[in-house]
Amino acid sequence: MPDSPESLERLELPNDSMAPKEHEDPIWRARAAQWKTVWPQVIARAWSDKDFKKWLIEKPREAIEKTFPPFKLSPELKLIIDVAKTGTFDPDFKPGEDGWADIPPMELKMYIPPPPPTEHRTVALTHYSETGRTYPMTSGG
Repeated sequence: MPDSPESLERLELPNDSMAPKEHEDPIWRARAAQWKTVWPQVIARAWSDKDFKKWLIEKPREAIEKTFPPFKLSPELKLIIDVAKTGTFDPDFKPGEDGWADIPPMELKMYIPPPPPTEHRTVALTHYSETGRTYPMTSGG
């Protein structure tokens, strides 16, 4: 796999970081890069295996993690997989152009947490970022 943790530069966290201990492991950083390799494999499997496709839609985390180990999704991520109702591929596309047409855009839903008291907002916002919640594909264990 081209985007293995070994091939990625280690992320150095500040000594006073509030990030969870598992974020010190280079694997968490590799997840986002691995996703670009895993997702096309997921699509290919869904195209060729109707049972996998059904499982993927019903239980995406389980289907992906059990089919493509050691890849793990963030525990803070609720992944929803749906089938595009539109989209066509033009095998005669020109280099540098997108061969796909009419695919709906991906959706990412993120939450703005309730505000803490004003005097705690700066620390709360910094902690929110350091715990990985701003990176939905990479946070958590």
